[in-house]
Amino acid sequence: MPPLPTPASLLSLLQFHFCPLAFSLESLQSLPYGTNIPTMASGKSLIVTTSDSNEHVSINNVTINGSPIFDDRSLVVFGIDKLFDLNFEVSSRIHSPSSDRTGVVSNTTSISASGAYSFDEASGMMRSRGYSVMASFLDLQLVGLVEQLKLTVFAPVDDAMLVVVGNFSEYSSVFLRHVAPCKLSWTDLANFENGTVLRTFSEFTIKIMKSSDQLMLNEAPVTFPDMYHGDWLVVHGLNQVLERTETLMLGV
Repeated sequence: MPPLPTPASLLSLLQFHFCPLAFSLESLQSLPYGTNIPTMASGKSLIVTTSDSNEHVSINNVTINGSPIFDDRSLVVFGIDKLFDLNFEVSSRIHSPSSDRTGVVSNTTSISASGAYSFDEASGMMRSRGYSVMASFLDLQLVGLVEQLKLTVFAPVDDAMLVVVGNFSEYSSVFLRHVAPCKLSWTDLANFENGTVLRTFSEFTIKIMKSSDQLMLNEAPVTFPDMYHGDWLVVHGLNQVLERTETLMLGV
């Protein structure tokens, strides 16, 4: 008789079925084979296993049963035909829609269905510099922003992001407030007039302020300018999370 599961293992299994981002069915269908989806279980991610021969979305080889049971945009509930396996692993050599001619699965996620816009290089650079939390969001291919071909990411360092990661309901909005739908290099930012306001996603704005040789975004200093600079994507490092300007003025 197998041993009874402990409360801790049951909690971990439950957390494995919660994702901090609200995916629509269309968003899940757009994710390429091998994409990692974060969960609330520490160090555990789900893996997209959908193939062209399967008309339904598959995650960890478990079928998603069509449209959501519940969807209010901030919370989406899907039905599945069995529990996800905490120990599931995908083979590195499986013929799939995203495999190359050798049969090796590519885990490269992209900003477009064609795979032309890869985040691998940028996210790898961010992880090596201590910005792994924001890099993980990039690895989700910025679902919902696929039409934006030029982006600027203002990435808070991991220590700053750990303050907010406990509230998973805010993951998506926190991330999107740090992404602007245009490409802005350090030189571009420095050349803006003092007080210039940038608009990011989620109806969030960033005010640029200059103090001596320091450039501040909503009072957060840019500590690692041009951490990554590509043809269509720029990443700047911050030492804190961007706060709303009204919050800063109220001192809360």
